[in-house]
Amino acid sequence: MGALAASALQAALATPGPGRRMAELAARQESSAAGRATANPEALRRRALFERDSRVFASRLKAELATIHGRYRDGVHFDLQGFASRDLLHVYGPDPARTRGPWLYRDAWGHTTGDFQGAGIGTQVDLATGVMSASSFSTGGENDAFAAIGMRLSPLLTAGQISVRPYVDWTGFDTLFHRVFDPQVNEQRWAVAGGKVGIVVESRLAPGVDFRTDARQWVEVWNRAEQNPSGSRDYAGLAGVATGLQLQVPTDHAREYFIWIVCWAYTIGDPGFAVATRASSSIACHVPFVVVEETGL
Repeated sequence: MGALAASALQAALATPGPGRRMAELAARQESSAAGRATANPEALRRRALFERDSRVFASRLKAELATIHGRYRDGVHFDLQGFASRDLLHVYGPDPARTRGPWLYRDAWGHTTGDFQGAGIGTQVDLATGVMSASSFSTGGENDAFAAIGMRLSPLLTAGQISVRPYVDWTGFDTLFHRVFDPQVNEQRWAVAGGKVGIVVESRLAPGVDFRTDARQWVEVWNRAEQNPSGSRDYAGLAGVATGLQLQVPTDHAREYFIWIVCWAYTIGDPGFAVATRASSSIACHVPFVVVEETGL
């Protein structure tokens, strides 16, 4: 059941549409053309060095992502045993004993795009602690990394709506960098990095029947876009009702609902001709609890 929900989430968030597929093709073509257009031997040497350094940089991200993921390992975790379902107010939390109880986190999902998976770019989701992280890296085109914690609800009301209100303590960092291959050409290239926290709600009528995405909502927690950039930045904050992270979804007693809290890191790099950029973005999120309240229409 969780695999079907994760597959649907993958289709909803990570499957590129026509615009994204064309952008990826354009990025590959531009990257290939950049090598051909830079006939200067010194510029070609600098480009090869940039590509090598990018691979080394991507591998370093693994250690840095583990650092921000581990920030929450020994932190405060709420004991939700006293917060079992109270009529129509449901409180979900981590599952440290792996009991897979009805008011505990049940499902995990992660996905990355780009050519750097396995080099420190990726995702982690820990249902026992409610901690997840995602890291993305790009030297050409848009790349994304998603990590999600899921829970399930069978509504008690025949017809109504749910209010999904997560509490997310997040931290992140990014690095934007450029390198000039041919200083005789006055070229400017962009790089972008950012992070988002969101809610996605899916439902099904019965196992394998009428699976659909009911609603989704995102809060952008940071965005950085610069021309010919250099430097790293750290970020941290809280996402919840106060920052607009909440979602109202109509419900039907006949359907089972899959509720996901998602952390999303995204990057855009530009291969350029005389100048190229690279971007990294990493985010870790601790979700100590999620309130889901049923109300009448």
